[in-house]
Amino acid sequence: MYIVVEYLLIENFIINLLIFYLTKVVVKSDVKMKKIIIGSALASLYSLVFFFPKTIFLTRPLFKLLFSVLFIRIIFDYVNLKVFMKELIAFYIISFLFAGATIGVFYSFSNAMGRWNIKIDALNEFPIKYLIAGVLISLIGGKLIFEYYHQKIIRDKFIATVSISFKEQKVKIKALLDTGNSLVAPITNEKVIVVEYEKLRPILPLLVKELIDANEENNYKLAEKLLEELKKEIRLRMIPFNSIGKSGIIFGFTPDYIGISYMGKEYIRKDIIIGIFSGSLENEMGYSGLMHYELINGGVEHEYVEVQD
Repeated sequence: MYIVVEYLLIENFIINLLIFYLTKVVVKSDVKMKKIIIGSALASLYSLVFFFPKTIFLTRPLFKLLFSVLFIRIIFDYVNLKVFMKELIAFYIISFLFAGATIGVFYSFSNAMGRWNIKIDALNEFPIKYLIAGVLISLIGGKLIFEYYHQKIIRDKFIATVSISFKEQKVKIKALLDTGNSLVAPITNEKVIVVEYEKLRPILPLLVKELIDANEENNYKLAEKLLEELKKEIRLRMIPFNSIGKSGIIFGFTPDYIGISYMGKEYIRKDIIIGIFSGSLENEMGYSGLMHYELINGGVEHEYVEVQD
């Protein structure tokens, strides 16, 4: 058996480069590409231990772990132990994805199905086509997996379930905890949760939609007339807002109360205004409302009452 060392080193360098780069993406590190290239080149030299009987002990699990720690430490800036462990775990998850996909492709598309009991020669058994296929599958699979878990983490940490009760009717929505949403009512400074009209429609009078349309069309006479007609059914307040490239007013109302479910806790609040948004908060996480993070985390603890089950 003949092995071209240059080929082996280049192959390992490319794989290491992909693994370290994906690790950077997953942990959202700002490490320079230059350090990843240098680290990948050093890591590729590790494959040379197979050629020297006296260094074969370096392939034992303990030494593999130590070398992994060393390369992560070389490439990524040390912030603290928690961040370092996150980088190390991400590195191993991605490495296992690469290895598993490559072996899976090899046994699925080669004539090696009868070789399960034969020891694989790591330096010669995997043709480059299976390695490339394994890498591609790993990249696609890894991207999908990490995107799913990233979105799940966002949902768990930044999405709350809000139940809005008004005149013995109730609607339930998902609201994004948005630190950029600091909308408050004039004078009273009551905090505002912005909610899509379509979600609120079951508990609102039909004329509210006409009022919103009249406001957006700058038909102030009609808006004033509708406000007067709606007085008996719902007390609406005009709330000015400013966003990127747009300003105006939205209509808001005070519900009987709202229930907030977040991170396993339930809260009841009666001091919140619901702002009626005529458009759609298009997103992939299913939320239809925006609320300030302070409503449930710090700064206003005295304003809510925790519900006892």
